[in-house]
Amino acid sequence: MKNLLASAEEIAARCQRLAADINTGRITEIVKKYENDYGDYLFIIADKVELKGER
Repeated sequence: MKNLLASAEEIAARCQRLAADINTGRITEIVKKYENDYGDYLFIIADKVELKGER
């Protein structure tokens, strides 16, 4: 699949790391580190710009 934010290899490696964190219980520390009251969503507003030589 094209245009992914990460390669298939990186996705597989990160999934393995996530599984290890879940199995060891480390995931609890990680979740606590990122707790916040800001909500669960992120909205990104962007404009497409034309680069030199691109058409």
